[in-house]
Amino acid sequence: MTDIPPDFTPEHLPEPAPRLSRFAWLLLGISVLVIATFILAPPWSLMGKADVVGKGICHQIPSHSLFFNNQQLPLCARCTGIYLGALWGFILMMILGRFRAIRWPSAPILAILISFTALMGIDGVNSYIGFFPALPRFYESQNWLRLVTGTMHGLTMSVILLPIISESLWHPSLLKNEPVIRNFKDFAMLVAGAAVIILIVLTGQPFLLYPLSFLTTITVLLMLASVFTVFALFATGQMSSARTWQDTLPSLAIGLAGAILIIGGMYFLRVSLIGDAPLAF
Repeated sequence: MTDIPPDFTPEHLPEPAPRLSRFAWLLLGISVLVIATFILAPPWSLMGKADVVGKGICHQIPSHSLFFNNQQLPLCARCTGIYLGALWGFILMMILGRFRAIRWPSAPILAILISFTALMGIDGVNSYIGFFPALPRFYESQNWLRLVTGTMHGLTMSVILLPIISESLWHPSLLKNEPVIRNFKDFAMLVAGAAVIILIVLTGQPFLLYPLSFLTTITVLLMLASVFTVFALFATGQMSSARTWQDTLPSLAIGLAGAILIIGGMYFLRVSLIGDAPLAF
């Protein structure tokens, strides 16, 4: 048993997180209903749920998408890369113990990350020009390149977002005044992991259909939920107050419900306008 210091007083105990207001409890109750409805309502299959998410955020053009076992992924090649890259970035920073870090990387690393996003933008514009045959393109767009540039941009998203989420979520006494990516060693691990993910996806193995569909659509929900969580923290007066993971659950649930409502709304709007067809561009 740990000895209690002789000068210990109750003031050493961490303050509890603020109690939820009635408004917060109302939002939480509605959020639980929204999440339960999404889980329990049709479609009930994994691919059915994934398709709802995909139709909510992605054009799903077959020529711009990857196929496994003759079945199209719920997200296009670029979006697949974006969310796999973001997922890997968050996982690595968690492994490195940076989930409460609040600083972005050094300027050189940040510049490289921003260049990743710029490259994806260039490839995206070039790919978009392809919908207009009269316009010249810089090069012929390929799905492997969409996957690569999307994955690199996903890394950037994770590195930029995590400090913002951490500072909004956690009590200041728990935050770490350090970069989420400290040095080029960390950065090399980030890029190397992304390269491995890209190579695995490009093998085209049929068994990857379900894991990739699950991981990408879950990451879509988590990314959107993280943004809505920040709004939820502000709206419920819980900004920068969490002391434990348990304290984060109400705001995270509200954020997830917000993500589901947005995706669901986009899905129903799309289906009502064009049915199951992919977007024209």
